[in-house]
Amino acid sequence: MNQVLKCKYFVLIGLLFNYPQILFAQETPPWCLAVSDQGITVVVLAAKINEVNLGSDEYVAKVNHNYLLLKSRKKEAAPTSLFVTYDDNQQFLHATLTYTLEPPKIYDLRVSLSQRDSLEEVPLSKTNPGEEKISSQVLQRIQSLALLPQQYKDLGIRADGLTAILTHILADKDHYYLQLFIDNNASASFEVEEVSFDYVSGSQERLQAAPIYSSNEAMIPARACKSWVYVLPSYALKQKDKLEINLWEKRGARHLQLTIPSSILLNSLYEGSE
Repeated sequence: MNQVLKCKYFVLIGLLFNYPQILFAQETPPWCLAVSDQGITVVVLAAKINEVNLGSDEYVAKVNHNYLLLKSRKKEAAPTSLFVTYDDNQQFLHATLTYTLEPPKIYDLRVSLSQRDSLEEVPLSKTNPGEEKISSQVLQRIQSLALLPQQYKDLGIRADGLTAILTHILADKDHYYLQLFIDNNASASFEVEEVSFDYVSGSQERLQAAPIYSSNEAMIPARACKSWVYVLPSYALKQKDKLEINLWEKRGARHLQLTIPSSILLNSLYEGSE
């Protein structure tokens, strides 16, 4: 397909979907994103994502504001297309998803795509959104959780040799600080592949919350226990809302789900503003 036909193709797509401004009638490089079934690939765009279209159900996508989370449902998934509109449908990303055995990556695309020759890949150790912007006060509150007496003893679940208890909840103007204690009484280690946090409304609408801070560890040896801390952006909750925490095992079928009622979050220990 020559250059003129490509441009006409993108203009036609814009007209069919009635986008406010057709800013994607110009040629862009053929982006390629590497996606694995062993973890989450993160794509960070410059503005809120409006719509995501995948060319195959062998991949799954979740959206949290301007963060796109991608994962393959199976090994050796066939390449497929990805089309994302963002910034009130004024900008787009058109890419090919390919399966990889390599560790998951984060693609930080907050710089204009037209200024790039290739997609930048950042090591997984930098996948915490806003990691470099965490203030000293937030870090102090994270450390203070370890000094507090156990606040809750019945906010948890016990299943398959695992006990997970949310022992502390701390709040400030912009964040919830959660300390999760996990006791592994099983004879096999428990390695977490993915942890998700969803604010769920009374009408079952879901908003995924991306932690601005999370513990780096993901493994709990057999007959051992650990405490992990997560910091979430706060959200205006109503009486029937709740927070769902899900932990999926990497090499196994164990799955833990904790449900935190909004009343617990709204009445948690408050540390004031930063």
